[in-house]
Amino acid sequence: MIEPRSQNIISNIAMAQPRRVVFYGPGLSGKTANLLALARMLPEGEERVRHLKADIDGGVPFELLSCDAEELGLTAAGPLHLLTVPGLYLASRSRRTLLKGAAGVVFVADSRRERIDADVLLLDELGSHLVGLGLVPPKIGLVLQYNRTDDRDALAASRLDSELNRHSGLRTTAVANRGEGVLDTLRLLLDALSSRRD
Repeated sequence: MIEPRSQNIISNIAMAQPRRVVFYGPGLSGKTANLLALARMLPEGEERVRHLKADIDGGVPFELLSCDAEELGLTAAGPLHLLTVPGLYLASRSRRTLLKGAAGVVFVADSRRERIDADVLLLDELGSHLVGLGLVPPKIGLVLQYNRTDDRDALAASRLDSELNRHSGLRTTAVANRGEGVLDTLRLLLDALSSRRD
């Protein structure tokens, strides 16, 4: 028999609001690849990813993965809503809308030399949206992920830092289409959110 106090704790956990984590970045940087890599670690795999359309900007697509952090082997984080934003340049309003209520953001930067301008553009846009929504750190967690680091045209992490990480924030490297660094990125963000709460 479950004690009343334990039953209350279980009820509170069941009713916990999922934390929203937004994967933000330019088109084809690897946002969806991150989500699919995480989904493959779960029962039902990629079938857990929902493909949705925003109700503004002409119905641009984005993805949502709902899970519990424990399913990914991550402790003390609870339920999660992991979602991507559309990377199309003209979908700025959709990206802003999807940021509302976010607990954390993973900015997925494309490490390839020819994509640095797109990275900078979307990172600046992210900053503007977060300020407009009142979600500037430390109110929100932020991790930079340098993706596609295996590409022969990938810039060195030091160069990416100088262009994208001028405030020495949290950052990781990844090859998301192979699942490398994806879970580490999410763990880094959730750890930062937990320490912020403490």
